[in-house]
Amino acid sequence: MNCPKCHAANRPTEAICEGCGLVFARYDAGAQARADAARRARDRAERQDASRLRRFALMAAGTALAAILLGVWWNGRPTPQDFAAPHGNTHRGFAHEYAGEGADLVLVNAEGPVQVIGRIHRGGRFEFALPDDLALPRVPREATLPPDAKFRNEQERAVIERRMAALAASYEGPAAAVRRLHAGDGWQTLEVQPAALNVGRYAIAYEGPGGSGMLVASNSDLAGIALPGDHVLAFVYADRAGTVRGAAVATNALGMTVPNDWDLKLQPGWNLVTSEQTGNLARIAYRSGDVPDDLAWYAIDPRTRTVSIPRLGGLPAR
Repeated sequence: MNCPKCHAANRPTEAICEGCGLVFARYDAGAQARADAARRARDRAERQDASRLRRFALMAAGTALAAILLGVWWNGRPTPQDFAAPHGNTHRGFAHEYAGEGADLVLVNAEGPVQVIGRIHRGGRFEFALPDDLALPRVPREATLPPDAKFRNEQERAVIERRMAALAASYEGPAAAVRRLHAGDGWQTLEVQPAALNVGRYAIAYEGPGGSGMLVASNSDLAGIALPGDHVLAFVYADRAGTVRGAAVATNALGMTVPNDWDLKLQPGWNLVTSEQTGNLARIAYRSGDVPDDLAWYAIDPRTRTVSIPRLGGLPAR
């Protein structure tokens, strides 16, 4: 016969199962059924507990991964200090290192202030709007001395007349179109299209209680010597669409005369131009096009920080 418990085959005369040791005479089918049911219940409970543990482990792992991803996003998110591309001609943001109590923001070029365009507040928050239109008159091709001009002698008159003639000649042709770029002391090569184009380069200055200086968008804090790849944003205004390409001769911070490269494709109105330190530490390259995504705003006070003029794109550090 077969054992009712382990189902092993036994001889009919056996009193004890050879497989599991069950005493056949003491076998209680009801008790065995209850024991089997209890065992199956325990097995189900253990499987359910294991399933719950697996779900909990998966949830914990998912939560940990989400926390890691949140931390990566939080640390890499754009902060109020970061450069934000303008909406039209309007810029807003926060400037590193601003310690003043608030000041007007002024559009300036190398000739001086142009007009107030915004405000920087205590803590560094600022906003400004570039003017829609700017006048960019050219220097007259011909300049004459006033009739009542007085000179100490004819030699002085001759010297001044020669200088005026040289000045007028220097603004003929393409150089007249880009004189307000303040690119340097002259052009080694220059191509301007169309010939009627007029272009000017500008920066943002501030002056108020607690300090005055320049508001600059850069990929570095502008401290120390510029390294290859360091770049600064410049604001260039064009009265029509056109291009400016050439090499402008300028004196750098080391007192060396070098040709800096210009490659601008301009739209009418305001254009964002990047001035970048090249691999040749003596030279800077100016280009239009996509704005780098690594810029941040800095308030540069020349009374507390020394910044070379090329680091500000050739415009004066007020």
